Amino acid sequence: MKVYGAYLEDYHFIKVIIPKSFSLMNIKLIGNNEEIDLSIFKNEIYSNERHLYTSFLGYINLHKDYEVIISSKTNEIIKYHLTLGKISRSKRFDIDFFTNEELGALYNKEFTTFKLWSPVAKEIKLIIDNVEYNLEYTNKGVWSIVVNGDLFGKEYYYMVRVNEEFVKCLDPYGKSCTPNFTVNYVVDLSRSYQMKYDYVHHNDPIIEEMSVRDVTSLKNGGTFADLTLSVNEDYGLGYLKSIGFNYLQLMPVYGFGGVNEETKEDYNWGYNPMSYFSISNYLTKDYHNPLGGINELKELIDITHSLNIGITLDVVFNHVYNASVFPYSILVPGYVFHTQDNGFLTNSSGCGNDLNTTKLMIRKMIIDCLIYFKQEFKVDGFRFDLMDLIDVDTLNSAKEKLLELEPYNIVYGEGWNIPMKLPKDFDYFLI
Repeated sequence: MKVYGAYLEDYHFIKVIIPKSFSLMNIKLIGNNEEIDLSIFKNEIYSNERHLYTSFLGYINLHKDYEVIISSKTNEIIKYHLTLGKISRSKRFDIDFFTNEELGALYNKEFTTFKLWSPVAKEIKLIIDNVEYNLEYTNKGVWSIVVNGDLFGKEYYYMVRVNEEFVKCLDPYGKSCTPNFTVNYVVDLSRSYQMKYDYVHHNDPIIEEMSVRDVTSLKNGGTFADLTLSVNEDYGLGYLKSIGFNYLQLMPVYGFGGVNEETKEDYNWGYNPMSYFSISNYLTKDYHNPLGGINELKELIDITHSLNIGITLDVVFNHVYNASVFPYSILVPGYVFHTQDNGFLTNSSGCGNDLNTTKLMIRKMIIDCLIYFKQEFKVDGFRFDLMDLIDVDTLNSAKEKLLELEPYNIVYGEGWNIPMKLPKDFDYFLI
């Protein structure tokens, strides 16, 4: 594990760790055509390490590369690339880089605009058909590029460099993925299944929770399409429509981990978020089709609406399946999850990480996701898993936006009282 180095901890604070034996003379920050003196305000020794706490005047462009140069009294030089430290956890960072800009692969028949949010990336490359395209930093942490041509169905992914190495990254706003999350697809939603029925509203909701796989797997293949085809059978929808409920709550249908989406031999209820905007290939029959899951889920919701039964989706915005590969973990390290004072991830969810919904761009992602499912799939409501781990401002904002789109939307959640380290000034009552 790398210990020696230079870490940007805040806007004017860099922590530098050097060998204890190094006879320090001066220390500078160099980058973006600037040379800035660093002032040491604390010097601590730990075993063979010297920890230098330094401050500086001036402003760092977080998407630019910088080096810290340390010179000794004997003319020795140590150079460290300035590595991202705790700055992405700061309130100022959150406010400075919040944007309402639309993100993702924004399709047009003549071109597609690709937009990613990462205030701290130094380079981002888009890969399509083994061709690299360099994204350009624009403003407020947004990187963008326009690629000409009709890219419908094209596979794409990103290579992101935050510190010194490039890391593969999927699109956190990707609407479609290949099985097992290897790459994203560019999709044209206007070519997907066209829904015939509108939202369903009942004043007294009677809600039936259901796993798409469980309700058809013994009779058929356990996918959205199989459930749709069961409407006139004695199982699946054919059975469910006769038992007196008026809302069907689907257990998670977005892309989740813990299963092989092609063989479908393993089992999971879906509470392992991997890709919030894409539809699970595990629950999709036509899973090699970029629009396969989108088409099948839309048709299922449509046929359910034709029975005067509403659809609510179970959404899991309290944790993710694998914190290290979640796209925003790669794009903005340190920003995504709640952390303890020592920097380790909290574990109130019991899943190894807790999504920090108080962060403005995580809140935006959640609300954008809800709006997407509301508008594109005509979902009638949402059930929030472990709702107590989602801050009240996010919940109230989501509720307000959803009601603007459709006044009869229902929002409810799992009301555990779970210990969670949230800022003391947060109001914990949903209004």
